[in-house]
Amino acid sequence: MQEADRRKIADHFNVAEYELGGPREGRDHPLGFFEAEPSNLIFVRRYDVRASAGHGSLVDQELSNGEVPFQAAHLKTLTPTPHDRLSVLSVKGDSMYPTLADGDDILVDQDERQPHRDAIYVLRLEDALQVKRVSVNPITGRLTIKSDNPLYESWPDCDPRRTDILGRVVWVGRRL
Repeated sequence: MQEADRRKIADHFNVAEYELGGPREGRDHPLGFFEAEPSNLIFVRRYDVRASAGHGSLVDQELSNGEVPFQAAHLKTLTPTPHDRLSVLSVKGDSMYPTLADGDDILVDQDERQPHRDAIYVLRLEDALQVKRVSVNPITGRLTIKSDNPLYESWPDCDPRRTDILGRVVWVGRRL
């Protein structure tokens, strides 16, 4: 293979030339996720908890289940919140479908506990974690808690003082 051809193919597929049999010297393509310097990665704690997108998931305890790496620059585009105030949870159920699906991972910003716009939040309702869309009535300040899936009921006119919001969902990761 000619060097120029290998370089074009590597550029087209965004892979290193050495992966196509070229030399390992220097960096001849953009820095990819798996090649990121450890100092450019931020590790967000994953919890062994599933936020229910349905009728609620009971939580006995919140145990850490490892960490999820994010490139620092990407994480800063999602939220300015420090990484120790972020967490990754899994979604269980279909009440937030098509926005969130069963098995999706969500990044929760725990510093955003006061809804001030229509967004998706993780809530604790009677010891059950739920992930729901929350909107605020601009006149009364009362909340509407709803599912994106129309097969599930909504809860209009909720008292924000009786709603335990744990954080806003700022990212979703999905398996294809």
